[in-house]
Formats: sequence, C-alpha cells, structure tokens
Amino acid sequence: MFLAEANVLQLWNLETIGIHEPAEWKAVSLREAEAKQYFLHIVTWSQEGCYIVSLPWTEAGSDYITDNWEVAEKRLVSMTTKLIADGRYQ
Repeated sequence: MFLAEANVLQLWNLETIGIHEPAEWKAVSLREAEAKQYFLHIVTWSQEGCYIVSLPWTEAGSDYITDNWEVAEKRLVSMTTKLIADGRYQ
C-alpha cells in the first residue's frame, strides 16, 4: 500500500495491511465445519441412487406448516379497497 494513497486512519487499521485476529479465522473454519456436518446429516443416499434431502421444517419437529391465509386475505382486502378508490375495480 502506498503512503500517498492511504489515509492516516487507514494506516491504523490492522486489517488494511493484512493483519487479522486468529479468533476471526477460527470462527470461519468452525462455521464451515458445522455447515459440512449439517449437510452430511440432512443429505442421504437412497437405494435407487438418488440423494434425499430433509426439509428444514421437518427437522425442527413441527408438523404444522402455516398457510398464511390471514396475510393473503388482508392483502386482497387492501388491494380491493385501493382499486375501488382509484375507480379501477371491475
């Protein structure tokens, strides 16, 4: 890094010159290892030769999947009201 291009505040920032905390690198490698373990846990190989991937909401133990009926109904009523107010409801 050239001194002419650098701001004084940038020179005090250790990351600018490539110095990082070891804990930061350790956290990244730990997250990568956890992601790999999770992937290996949810993906299996069937006898037919296909991959089987578990759905995330079945892992949590919840058997109920929301249908968002109330949200959709509110949006419909809101849009209908706006169209009637604009005179574009037919």
